[in-house]
Amino acid sequence: MRARICYVAVAIAVFGCKKRPERLVPETEIRHMKEKADAFLSAHDTGAWLRTPDHSACDKPVQKARPLPVPAALPTLLAGLRAVHKKIRRGSLIVAADMTNACKLLTDALSARLAAPELTSSDLTRARAALDALIKQYPTASVLVRDELYMTLLDRVLRVLQPPGWKPPKGWPGHVAPRTGGDEDDEVLHVFKYERDLYGLRWLAIRAELAAAAQVCGPTSSLQQCRDGLRGMAEAHEAHLEQVGKEDLSGVIRASGKTEVVRANAIDSMRETVRPDYETSLRDLAAGLARLVALRSKVAARLVKPGE
Repeated sequence: MRARICYVAVAIAVFGCKKRPERLVPETEIRHMKEKADAFLSAHDTGAWLRTPDHSACDKPVQKARPLPVPAALPTLLAGLRAVHKKIRRGSLIVAADMTNACKLLTDALSARLAAPELTSSDLTRARAALDALIKQYPTASVLVRDELYMTLLDRVLRVLQPPGWKPPKGWPGHVAPRTGGDEDDEVLHVFKYERDLYGLRWLAIRAELAAAAQVCGPTSSLQQCRDGLRGMAEAHEAHLEQVGKEDLSGVIRASGKTEVVRANAIDSMRETVRPDYETSLRDLAAGLARLVALRSKVAARLVKPGE
């Protein structure tokens, strides 16, 4: 026993007594975050979220309406547009923007038929009412932004932190599990002393981005207000990172200093890596809404009687 004690004493004297490095995100905090995420996911039908755009939803109504007389084609095209909007309200921001772009051919087909001289005032009145409903129920930007960030949470955090075989309470988006690897993770994992710190910090970055986005894009905000607010928020944050030198996540993690400071700087830096392209996506969604408003104006102009 004395020999063993002496050996340990010598080893400490020679090699030093290294302190175990601290976790940036303790396991108790990760468990708490998973519970919070599960509460949200249990309340939302994540299985119905679209993981990839469904362009066939735009094509099929146009194909179906092509051989029909104009008065019969209008309800077919409007029903197709309602179905598309129902889908994109269940999707993420990026999927919704992609499908809105793809469905321009659907609104173009509607526009062409709304100019047909054989349409009666009854046909036009029904079309106006349908367009009014589509405009009123147009997808809400704040919900799409929130769901986009939760999709990122599912794909880039929870799939790793949860036990093997785990799936969200209501299923994976599109009922398709994400792939298990990622080049982006491989590029940064080596700078972390604990692998789970990467995913814990990413969740905290997503949470910070959700809170910041909600400040400038709320449930009652218009698409334009959300676009302006989110663009300003993202630009200000990027300028802040550049000013204080936090663009390089590897450098932030390797920096010496107190654990809480390194952690806060890492969360700040990682927000940029979880943020979707607000500007492009909301621009495309706004263009889709503008097309609907233009169609509605076209119908309203035809319903105005001469002399009114």
